[in-house]
Amino acid sequence: MGIEISRLNARLLICALGDKAYPHPPTTLQEIKQAADGGLVVVAGGLYPGQSTNGTAALVAERVGAAEFLNATDVDGVYDMDPNKHKEAKMLGRIELGRLQEMLIQEGAAAGGHDLMDIVSLKTIERSRIRTRIVGADIKTLEKAIRSSVVGTTIVLPGDS
Repeated sequence: MGIEISRLNARLLICALGDKAYPHPPTTLQEIKQAADGGLVVVAGGLYPGQSTNGTAALVAERVGAAEFLNATDVDGVYDMDPNKHKEAKMLGRIELGRLQEMLIQEGAAAGGHDLMDIVSLKTIERSRIRTRIVGADIKTLEKAIRSSVVGTTIVLPGDS
């Protein structure tokens, strides 16, 4: 049911975008690639049962050869501790992929949860070497992120400084 709900949300955004958007949420990575090659905005939902939308989004970024993956979420970026539980939590401007992976394993990231990233998404961005930032999902933050402003948390890949 989660995949269908994410596709329904995608349809709502497609309606708002009108003719600028691919007419329906693609259901496979191959269809996403074909849609992206067509020059329209592609809005997708989930693809695979048991996989988070974060994992799916990372696979999409890999498939289309994205230069950057912006993971928009309900927090501004990665914090040193859960900001919903700890008022003293501090947002990190950068985090090494390995450290983020350890944090997520400790928290038990799973499909259907509200985790920043999951192991599938982290392995995908590591394999593909996709520059990735976790940013807040509000429109002003997204506009800044798209314009390459320093917002959110950048995931530092192994071998990068």
